[in-house]
Formats: sequence, C-alpha cells, structure tokens
Amino acid sequence: WLGLGSLWALEIRRPLTPAQLADGQPTYHSIRGSVKRLLGGVDDITPGKPVVLVEGMFDRLSVHQAAGELVTPCALGTARGAQYAPWLLRLATVPQVLVALDRDDPGDHAAAWWLQVLGSRALRWMPDPGFKDPNAMLQALGPDALRAWVHAGLALAQPSPTAVTDSPLPMGEGQGEGL
Repeated sequence: WLGLGSLWALEIRRPLTPAQLADGQPTYHSIRGSVKRLLGGVDDITPGKPVVLVEGMFDRLSVHQAAGELVTPCALGTARGAQYAPWLLRLATVPQVLVALDRDDPGDHAAAWWLQVLGSRALRWMPDPGFKDPNAMLQALGPDALRAWVHAGLALAQPSPTAVTDSPLPMGEGQGEGL
C-alpha cells in the first residue's frame, strides 16, 4: 500500500483452505509496522474526476480495469481503514464519490460514516444484488457489466457545484479513532 510517496503497509494474502476460511481465519497478514490508515490509489486522485471507494485492493483493480478512465478507484483496506484527514483532503477535490463498500454489515456501517463526511457529493452505490463486491461482479458478469454499473452510479450521484464542502468535517461518536 503506497500513498503520498511512502510505503504505508505490506500485506500478504494467505493461501487458506475452504475449511480455514469457514473457521474465520484472516485472509490477509500485515507485516509488522504496517499502518492501517490506508487509501490505495490516493496518489491517483485527480481534482475534478469522480472516485469510487471500495474495500479491497482486488475491488480497486477490478474497477480500474473496467472503468478506470471514468473514475479513480480507491481501496480502504478495511471498511473503516482510511478515515484519515490527509485522505479526506484529497477526496474534497473531487465532484462525486461512489461509496461502493461491500454489501455486508461492516460495509453498510462504514458507508454511513463516509456519506456523512462527504455529504451531497457521495452516493452509497452497493454492488448488484447477489454480489458482495465489485470484484465478484467482474468475475461473474465481466468488465462491460461492471463499467455499466459504475456509469449508472455516476448518473445518479449529484455532483456538487464546488468540490469542497461548506462545513467542517463532522466528528461524531467513534470517529476520532481514524482521524
């Protein structure tokens, strides 16, 4: 995980058996010293170009493959991993953010935070029913379907007249831990 010209984290995907996955063993192992305040793709954010926030790096790569010229995909690492002021400042420069976190309870909970912080520029854009994340959609439906999904989200999102919000970032219960 790279950002702002620095290495923030190094993760290894563990080769788990289906039984180990069923036991809830973690899929990824972070090398000691890795920082959990991640936003994969932060250096690719371009003022004026919409962003799609996803949880995992494979989701980011999937959106980039299917619709990279339309949006800048950014991966949070976990549902709440990127709640960090420098990343929020970068996101303040874009007109639209599709909050495409996983279709599950952690994704829904984190999406609520991102929607509150990003305001009218953000739209909760869940993967199609039957799919947990954009990578699963790409694998099952192909790049044209994932691109159409991104395009539909952008059509529904309300771009703001200016990229910067009028009010300071809201600070509610449990939000200080990531900032």
